[in-house]
Amino acid sequence: MSTRGSFILRRQGTDKELYIPSDAYPDWAGRRIVNLIKTTNLSTLYDLLYPGEDGSEFSADACEDAVGNMSPYEYRQMGNPFIADSIMCEYAYAIDLDRKKLEYYIGWQKTPQGGNRYGTEPQKSASGEEFYPCRLVASFSFAYIRATETAAIVRQMKQYKRDAPADVEVFEVPAIVLKTGGDADSGEKAPESPDRQILGSIKALLLFDPLGLEITGALTGLYAAPEDAIREVIKRLTLSD
Repeated sequence: MSTRGSFILRRQGTDKELYIPSDAYPDWAGRRIVNLIKTTNLSTLYDLLYPGEDGSEFSADACEDAVGNMSPYEYRQMGNPFIADSIMCEYAYAIDLDRKKLEYYIGWQKTPQGGNRYGTEPQKSASGEEFYPCRLVASFSFAYIRATETAAIVRQMKQYKRDAPADVEVFEVPAIVLKTGGDADSGEKAPESPDRQILGSIKALLLFDPLGLEITGALTGLYAAPEDAIREVIKRLTLSD
């Protein structure tokens, strides 16, 4: 049986839901969606998938290019999205463009989750059992995703089971590790080429303040690295939302 799921784009408080017909688990759909956030200008993604002026038109070609084989979910009941059907929807991923977060949900829920955006009312399975909408178990900021390896985020998703704790785990930007390679007070000079930790720190800082010139000046003084090298790092790592 296929592992079905839901992929949601949320903008200005409005959801557009895509149906994932198979392979909705974190190792496949989750990985693709995390990489989408890492590599895509998300402010244009919504308009690419729904190019019509009123947002009702769907572009299958743009969807295939961006996120693979997904299609708009046809509501079987008015106002009842697929994510609310946790009997069938095993995993769900919601990109919230307003809050710049990826929400991760798990299906097959036997108890309601208070405050769940997709409802707290049960649905009955063929056997008569009651199931509630998919449970939100984790929230990843775009900043955290872009500063963390995809494989690590997928592992974090996979640790949650159907009976996940009631509290939502929130992942923000990881602690920034500043490493200069020398003692600033002693006058020792830092290495000219930033190492892997420094690149991660630069990336995290850029997510808070994308003003290239100001950051270039600050980082040039902090790391004593060549200005051209800093500018090249900024060019490669800056992503606009």
